[in-house]
Amino acid sequence: MGRVSALAVRRPVPRMWITAMPTMEGSHDMEDRGKTTGRSLQSSSGEGRFRMLLENSRDVIWTMTPDGRFTYVSPSILQQSGFTPEEFLHLPFQEVLVESSAARVMKEIAGQITKPPSERPVSLIMELQHYRRDGSIRDIEVIAGWITEGDDGRIAGIHGSARDITERKRTEEERIRLVTAVEQAAEGIFLTGTDWIIRYANPAFERMLGYDRGEVIGWHTRLLKSGKHDRLYYRNIRETLARGEVWSGRGVNRKKDGSLLDVEVTFSPVRNDTGRIINYVCIHRDISREIRLEGQLNQARKMEAIGTLAGGIAHDFNNLLMGILGHASLLSMDLDDGHPHRERFRAIEDLVRSGANLTRQLLGFARGGNYEMKRTDLNEILEKTATLFGRTRREITVNQTLSPDLLSVEADCGQMEQVLLNLFVNAWHAMPGGGTLYLKTENVSLDEKSVQPYNIPPGPYVKLSVTDTGMGMDEKTKERIFEPFFTTREMGRGSGLGLSIVYGIVRGHRGIIHVYSEKGHGTTFNLYFPARAEKGIPEPSDDPGPLFHGTGTILVVDDEEGVAAVTKGMLENLGYRVLTARSGAEGLEICRSVSSEIDLVLLDMIMPEMSGEETFERLKQIRPDVKVVLASGYSLNGKAAGIMAKGCLAFLQKPFTTADLSRTVREVLDGKPVS
Repeated sequence: MGRVSALAVRRPVPRMWITAMPTMEGSHDMEDRGKTTGRSLQSSSGEGRFRMLLENSRDVIWTMTPDGRFTYVSPSILQQSGFTPEEFLHLPFQEVLVESSAARVMKEIAGQITKPPSERPVSLIMELQHYRRDGSIRDIEVIAGWITEGDDGRIAGIHGSARDITERKRTEEERIRLVTAVEQAAEGIFLTGTDWIIRYANPAFERMLGYDRGEVIGWHTRLLKSGKHDRLYYRNIRETLARGEVWSGRGVNRKKDGSLLDVEVTFSPVRNDTGRIINYVCIHRDISREIRLEGQLNQARKMEAIGTLAGGIAHDFNNLLMGILGHASLLSMDLDDGHPHRERFRAIEDLVRSGANLTRQLLGFARGGNYEMKRTDLNEILEKTATLFGRTRREITVNQTLSPDLLSVEADCGQMEQVLLNLFVNAWHAMPGGGTLYLKTENVSLDEKSVQPYNIPPGPYVKLSVTDTGMGMDEKTKERIFEPFFTTREMGRGSGLGLSIVYGIVRGHRGIIHVYSEKGHGTTFNLYFPARAEKGIPEPSDDPGPLFHGTGTILVVDDEEGVAAVTKGMLENLGYRVLTARSGAEGLEICRSVSSEIDLVLLDMIMPEMSGEETFERLKQIRPDVKVVLASGYSLNGKAAGIMAKGCLAFLQKPFTTADLSRTVREVLDGKPVS
């Protein structure tokens, strides 16, 4: 038989609990016991019953000498260790146990031998590890008692039992790991009985809802009801769990302080060994941030949709204004300066320009604003605008906290001034009896989650905050304040475009705007602008100047019949020969037919079927040197800027006057500015 020590695998012993067991009594000479164990047992009364207990015990019953030699082991040693009793009796315990366990036993025995009987414990209970015959290590629980002799109670031997607790320890360790995981979980977890009385709550649950564990244990789960769910919601949970199924969904709980918490909830039934449901486990995950981000994303999408609608309306309206302005311009050209109708036509032109200004505001909301971007210090603009506002609104106290090391941004200074003035005026209306306006700037960093709803990159941003002490807003009002033409003021007291323009300009600068407001507690607008933005394209001059006549053939491509007709009339009055096309495809066909005759193409950007951009690209294939002027109700940003970059020579913002058209056409044909 080989030695056990050659099979050892060393591992540390985990801590576990200890249970007690009564000792066996007796006093024998241990040297003789090894030879006469059977005879000694036979001499005792109840020999058969006692032997039956020893032979059939699942625990290993053993005796040994004080120096560690086994003198008896019960037959169950074979199942526990793989050794027969005969083999095991030849093994000293130092080779049976792992090194740390053997050292512990030797220390305990040595310590007890020197003690008087009165100070010696009745038994020792130890958790140890031993080697099986195959070299594997098992955990055992050992209960040892003393065999004494003589009047002085000298220890003559040791007897006891050993029970394999490997599986019990593994189960307990798994339970401890599970309990630890639950205690350390980021999700709030609680356990209830089928009566919905809370039996357990983990620390995360305490943190999420503001309760101490003792404040919820023993209480019904209705303690958490928020009032946001109807009876059907709760009945659905109960019926799902009663079927033994897991219920998952979103909910709202009421915290200890009365505030509400959005949570993602999973209820799971817990069964006993017979399959009966005895408990429910509930896992809560705080999704307040997710709900907030979803709300911001939905709001951003709604505003994008409204912006698209506003942009489309502005585009169509510009085409109508183009027709009105063009015809008025043509008619006024035929009148002498002293003609009585000339002033009326000028009034019409002024009104059209006012209408065009309205469309520019709508396009600003639709992120089609025409911006002249440059490196800008928002502190300077804020101080300048606040000073101007403060002089006209003496009842408002302006308090400024400006960061001295504020990063610069790429911005249109005029547009930024408009944003601030609109916000200041909005605050003034919210404080009819006067109040305080708090202005603050600071550098911040926005992470991926913060910018996700807005499709902009994370990184450094400049934050500008405008806070008033006014009447505040409710949720329904707050959700609509950026919509064009929405206003809470009475009819005739405002257009409802102020905040929509703010929204459009901020988004046009690749920024973010957040609003925080409570009824009766004022409002805060937080604006975030990227610390580094791409340069915009300077806005062309809108000074019409004198008329410039010329000669040559011009192809006008525009899907709007009225716009094409009036543009043709304006150009013919300036001396040009004009061809018109109502679509990109028709314009290409004309260009193929008379390509050499065309000196310039005036191309609309927004057309059905074939866009202005596609038409331009195909025109360049037919005639690479063709001169093209792009015209649109949208501004020189976005797609227009992309087409310009591909080789368009000029841009005309609709509606344009005869003077605007004459200057642009002459400059493109001559290849130089006119004077």
